[in-house]
Amino acid sequence: MLIKCRECRKEIKVPDEWYNKYQGKMARCPYCKDKTLVSASEPGIIPKPEPEPQPEPTSNPAPKPKPISRLSKLRQMKSKRLGYSPSAKGTDSKKPRLLIMAGGLIMILVVAISIFMLIGRGDDENKKKEELNNLKNQNQKLIAKINELKHKVSSNTTGQELSNNSQDGLLDKLKTLEEEKEIIEQRIEEAEEHSEPQIRTDSIGRFVSAETIYEENNKATVVIITNDKNGQLLAQGSGFIVRSDGAIVTNLHVISDATSIKIKTHTGKYLEVIGILYVDSSNDVVILKAKGENLPVVTIGNSEQIKIGEKVYVIGSPMGLENTISEGIVGGIRKTSKISNKRKVIQISAPVSHGSSGGPVFNARGKVIGIATSMLKGAQNINFAMPVNVVKRKINKKEIIVLEKVPTMACNPDYWFWIGYHLYKAGKYKEAIVAYRRAIQIKPNYAEAYLTMGVTYEKLGRWEEVIDSYKKVIDLNPGWDLSVIYTDIGAAYGNLRNNREAIQWFKKAIEIKPDYADAHFNLGESYGRLDNYKKAIESFKKVIELKPKDVEAHAKLGIIYVLINEKDKALSEYRIIKKLDRRVADKLLTIIKQLK
Repeated sequence: MLIKCRECRKEIKVPDEWYNKYQGKMARCPYCKDKTLVSASEPGIIPKPEPEPQPEPTSNPAPKPKPISRLSKLRQMKSKRLGYSPSAKGTDSKKPRLLIMAGGLIMILVVAISIFMLIGRGDDENKKKEELNNLKNQNQKLIAKINELKHKVSSNTTGQELSNNSQDGLLDKLKTLEEEKEIIEQRIEEAEEHSEPQIRTDSIGRFVSAETIYEENNKATVVIITNDKNGQLLAQGSGFIVRSDGAIVTNLHVISDATSIKIKTHTGKYLEVIGILYVDSSNDVVILKAKGENLPVVTIGNSEQIKIGEKVYVIGSPMGLENTISEGIVGGIRKTSKISNKRKVIQISAPVSHGSSGGPVFNARGKVIGIATSMLKGAQNINFAMPVNVVKRKINKKEIIVLEKVPTMACNPDYWFWIGYHLYKAGKYKEAIVAYRRAIQIKPNYAEAYLTMGVTYEKLGRWEEVIDSYKKVIDLNPGWDLSVIYTDIGAAYGNLRNNREAIQWFKKAIEIKPDYADAHFNLGESYGRLDNYKKAIESFKKVIELKPKDVEAHAKLGIIYVLINEKDKALSEYRIIKKLDRRVADKLLTIIKQLK
């Protein structure tokens, strides 16, 4: 039903039920928001409009439509599929054309930007190369000046003509030039690192199977065979190609003491080694340079991104079996603090025997993250890998070192000390002792080796060897704070039940460092074992004075009060301990209750 508003006179369509319910009442108009009366007598029904008169037919009928050809039908079908009619007028028919034009412009813009980026990158690379060449020229000039000055200083004739002041001036100038040379060489290394790489660099890749890793990297893994001056076999190890022109990474101990080195590829062909590109005896790594062209290479990863527990794969030649693959996980990352200049190694569970030393260690994406290192004969399941980052920046070096200048690992005490340290961290104490003894054999005054060997003997409970090792440190007098070493010697005597000797060493430690709480604590224990409770009480009270919240010192003092039958003082210590450690307090209370 239709009704009209009395104010705006607009028509409103309402249902019959609504009209019957609200007739004779006021209702609000939805248009003018005014109230109007819904009249029952005049509902305002609007009659239906009459149909418009049709025009009379003319004498000339409209022309019949032309028949649609097959081609037109196909065009219409295509237009329907595309969502527009090519014959339609208006803006709708122009939309697809505008979209096509916009897409074309975007493509042109993308291509233009790519071209400009390539041009800019090429300019940057040219600038980097030019800067690198300039640095190398400067370095050559400095080397020439340094050699000239060295000749002047070492020349007897020139030295006689020069006064002492002039000689000192030449030495100062020589030192300045050498420092400048070191700075330039460092800048050259950085520039080479950021220049166009000659190696396959790391990228985000998919996880691959052991089979895929082997297939992709077997050709880049080599066997390294070394001989002495008599042509006798010295050692056999593994290595991997990092540059297509024959740069090969391996362990230094694999080639140590060798007169000749042979590189055997997967095809059985031998490469001639012409020298060495880089040597790091502390990290036991070396980069060899062999003759070669278009050799297969591995992909170098980033050892800083490894995580404990991730899978690793080692390709090597254990026990003469060429290029075998083994699987394991990263068991730990062993870091050093004061030792080995903050170096670190990767502990892995994959088997690494002597024939696999120097082989590549891959992560699950097939990237090399380490160099496998087998350290000691008979030390099975003690597997480490040097982080590949220790050589990553040196791979592009060009200067070749002749083989005669390679340091021998057998005469490198730091190498054996470093091995001992990491074996100790891995819990292989007996093997660590062997390595420390090798270091001391080469360098008898190696105080650090004696110290860490003493710590290792403590883990084995071999107290007499602990005492001997620490006493040797004291004899060498390395300039350290010896109060800790005196205390450790005293503790070793205490474990041997030689408490009187232990007391003397604790007193020596206190003389050096009067506020050393550990020395006072151990002294109190030794007095207690000798039933000298008065001295023991004095020592433990000194510990509490230095460290008021030392629960163990309070507990020891409480037990001594129980032994001398002073229950009140023992309860006093119990109340103090109760606030610090309820478990220890309960144990002391149980002992106190045994007193009558």
